[in-house]
Amino acid sequence: MDLTFEERFWSKVNKNGPISEYAPELGECWLWTKALDKNGYGVATIIPTKDRVSKTIGAHRMAYILTYGAAPEEKDLDHLCRTRDCVRPTHLEPVTHRENILRGENFTAKQTRRTNCPNGHPYEGNNLIIDNGGRKCRTCVQERDRLRRPRKSKKITLTTHQITDTI
Repeated sequence: MDLTFEERFWSKVNKNGPISEYAPELGECWLWTKALDKNGYGVATIIPTKDRVSKTIGAHRMAYILTYGAAPEEKDLDHLCRTRDCVRPTHLEPVTHRENILRGENFTAKQTRRTNCPNGHPYEGNNLIIDNGGRKCRTCVQERDRLRRPRKSKKITLTTHQITDTI
């Protein structure tokens, strides 16, 4: 008896995975036990019956499709558990690519979550400068500019009377 695609797919999943430290309330992760891509995400292979050309898809996306139906093509499936090889459908949420990036731990996400400059001034209101897509603190920029300005030297101007008195 041949297994269906869905049975074959789920046979490659370990449903007794670890509980995520990031979101323990979600319960155990279901780990993909087969091929992973270079970033650690599971890779499932689909072989269409018509032309027999292999196609790969993220294992987490396939799990979502098998459980809920079509996954939105324009959306990323965010791993709420932050476990890349997890395919448990309840650990996945369709979000925009931007939202997925900002939920992560990459440089952009960390910078976006910052509310104050390194000196503790808030990035808000009049103190916020947007420059080339980045944020700057007006207080710090003004202080830096003040320190960079050359100091004006005091010019001594002598009157003719003073010059003749000294000679």
